[in-house]
Amino acid sequence: MEAADKDEDEKNEKLRTEISYVQRHGAAGRLAYPFFKGIGVPPESGAIESSIRRMINVRLTGNGIYWCKDNAESMLQLRPLVICSRWDERIRLMRDSKKNASPYLVALESLSHEPWP
Repeated sequence: MEAADKDEDEKNEKLRTEISYVQRHGAAGRLAYPFFKGIGVPPESGAIESSIRRMINVRLTGNGIYWCKDNAESMLQLRPLVICSRWDERIRLMRDSKKNASPYLVALESLSHEPWP
């Protein structure tokens, strides 16, 4: 009987985890599928994941191209800033915070439109 109780407890815990997931993400607006469908966003993630994987492979791999993990991750953080026209905003935030923690800070400065203070 103990084994059956343990199995039931495990099933209940898994169910609680799934319910919690739906509640959290629903409250955050991430499960509004009719809304997203209405604005043309596909409900499945396969196409998005494939695009991301392709972008990473095209941009960061090739003959004779080798990246350290930290450098590759830094480059992957830069691209969305440019595409979303948030480059200058990010530069301003970095300057305002006066933090030097970012591994790509030097790269950003060298490419910025404004001189570093």
